[in-house]
Amino acid sequence: YVNSQVEKVSGYPIQEVLGKTPAIWGKQMPAIFYKKLWKAILLDKRAIVEKVTNRKKNGELYEAIIRISPILNDQG
Repeated sequence: YVNSQVEKVSGYPIQEVLGKTPAIWGKQMPAIFYKKLWKAILLDKRAIVEKVTNRKKNGELYEAIIRISPILNDQG
């Protein structure tokens, strides 16, 4: 799932973002950020809310507060 505002803010069509890793945003954050992000959503199975710097499709940098939540089935 991708929030409809992603397209408006980043310039990436939703279909281009679905299924991608955060690398689509240009890896602007330090490596420790990505470790923390993946630990939260994959291992701890919890949402993460962070202020990030991302890159728009046109190359322009922007800051955003993001919320990424894991989508879990009955088995977690």
